[in-house]
Amino acid sequence: MQSLICQSALNFILNKFTKAAHLTIQQTVHAIASFIYLTRNKIALDFYLRRSFFLVNILKAIQRFKSGVIFR
Repeated sequence: MQSLICQSALNFILNKFTKAAHLTIQQTVHAIASFIYLTRNKIALDFYLRRSFFLVNILKAIQRFKSGVIFR
Protein backbone atom coordinates (compact mmCIF):
# COMPACT_ATOMS: atom_id res chain seq x y z
CA MET A 1 0.00 0.00 0.00
CA GLN A 2 2.79 2.45 0.87
CA SER A 3 4.52 1.62 -2.40
CA LEU A 4 1.34 2.54 -4.27
CA ILE A 5 1.13 5.81 -2.35
CA CYS A 6 4.77 6.60 -3.22
CA GLN A 7 4.09 5.75 -6.86
CA SER A 8 0.97 7.93 -7.02
CA ALA A 9 2.66 10.86 -5.31
CA LEU A 10 5.72 10.67 -7.53
CA ASN A 11 3.59 10.44 -10.67
CA PHE A 12 1.66 13.51 -9.52
CA ILE A 13 4.88 15.46 -9.02
CA LEU A 14 6.29 14.40 -12.39
CA ASN A 15 3.10 15.29 -14.23
CA LYS A 16 2.70 18.61 -12.47
CA PHE A 17 6.24 19.87 -12.92
CA THR A 18 7.38 18.37 -16.22
CA LYS A 19 4.27 19.50 -18.10
CA ALA A 20 4.47 23.08 -16.85
CA ALA A 21 6.36 24.99 -19.53
CA HIS A 22 7.33 27.85 -17.22
CA LEU A 23 9.43 25.65 -14.92
CA THR A 24 13.09 24.91 -15.53
CA ILE A 25 14.71 21.50 -15.28
CA GLN A 26 16.39 22.64 -12.06
CA GLN A 27 13.02 23.42 -10.47
CA THR A 28 11.67 20.03 -11.53
CA VAL A 29 14.71 18.25 -10.10
CA HIS A 30 14.41 20.26 -6.88
CA ALA A 31 10.79 19.19 -6.50
CA ILE A 32 11.57 15.52 -7.05
CA ALA A 33 14.64 15.65 -4.79
CA SER A 34 12.51 17.22 -2.07
CA PHE A 35 9.93 14.46 -2.46
CA ILE A 36 12.59 11.76 -2.20
CA TYR A 37 14.15 13.44 0.84
CA LEU A 38 10.79 13.69 2.61
CA THR A 39 9.68 10.16 1.79
CA ARG A 40 9.91 7.94 4.84
CA ASN A 41 9.52 4.59 3.09
CA LYS A 42 12.74 4.60 1.10
CA ILE A 43 12.64 0.88 0.30
CA ALA A 44 9.31 1.16 -1.52
CA LEU A 45 10.39 4.35 -3.27
CA ASP A 46 13.74 2.87 -4.36
CA PHE A 47 11.95 -0.19 -5.75
CA TYR A 48 9.61 2.00 -7.79
CA LEU A 49 12.36 4.32 -9.02
CA ARG A 50 14.49 1.45 -10.28
CA ARG A 51 11.58 0.18 -12.39
CA SER A 52 11.29 3.38 -14.40
CA PHE A 53 13.88 4.42 -16.98
CA PHE A 54 12.67 8.02 -16.90
CA LEU A 55 12.95 8.23 -13.13
CA VAL A 56 16.43 6.72 -13.18
CA ASN A 57 17.45 9.58 -15.46
CA ILE A 58 15.88 12.04 -13.00
CA LEU A 59 17.91 10.45 -10.19
CA LYS A 60 21.08 10.86 -12.25
CA ALA A 61 20.18 14.51 -12.78
CA ILE A 62 19.68 14.93 -9.04
CA GLN A 63 23.11 13.40 -8.38
CA ARG A 64 24.72 15.75 -10.91
CA PHE A 65 22.91 18.70 -9.36
CA LYS A 66 24.07 17.77 -5.85
CA SER A 67 27.64 17.36 -7.06
CA GLY A 68 27.62 20.86 -8.55
CA VAL A 69 27.45 19.98 -12.24
CA ILE A 70 25.73 22.79 -14.11
CA PHE A 71 22.80 21.89 -16.34
CA ARG A 72 23.09 22.79 -20.00
